[in-house]
Amino acid sequence: MKRKIDLFEWLKGKAAILILLMGVFSFACEEQDQPECVKGKVIGYQSCYNVNLIQVLSGNLKGESIKLKEKDFDRVIQFPGGVLQDSVIYFNYEFFDPDKDEDFTNIICPTHIAPLGVPIIAITNYSTSNCPLNNEK
Repeated sequence: MKRKIDLFEWLKGKAAILILLMGVFSFACEEQDQPECVKGKVIGYQSCYNVNLIQVLSGNLKGESIKLKEKDFDRVIQFPGGVLQDSVIYFNYEFFDPDKDEDFTNIICPTHIAPLGVPIIAITNYSTSNCPLNNEK
C-alpha cells in the first residue's frame, strides 16, 4: 500500500513541474507575439495618394530610400490615412492589406505624380510621447 502512495506522490510532483514549465513557456510566447514598437519621424504627406511618409528611426521595420523636396531620406515607409503632424511618433503596425484596409483607399492622382515605391503599413496604435505597448526595439 505504501508503494502506491509514493508513486502517486511522485506523479503529482512531476505534474506540478510540467504545469509550471508550460506556464513559463506560454508567457514567453505571449511576449513575442506583441507588435513591435517603432520610433519614426513624419517627414511629409502626399495629399493625392492620402499617405503620410515616415522615416523609421528605430526598430526592425525596413523602408526604402527616397528624395523628397531635394533632401535624401532613408528607411522610409508610408501610412495611408489622415494627415499626421510632422513630429516624432511611436507606433505599432501591421503590413498593409488592400482587402482588409480598404478604408484607406487612395484618391486618383494625376498621371505625372507617381506612387512611391516604399512599404505601406497600417498603424494600429501610436503616440507622440512614448511606445503605446512599451516594447520599443
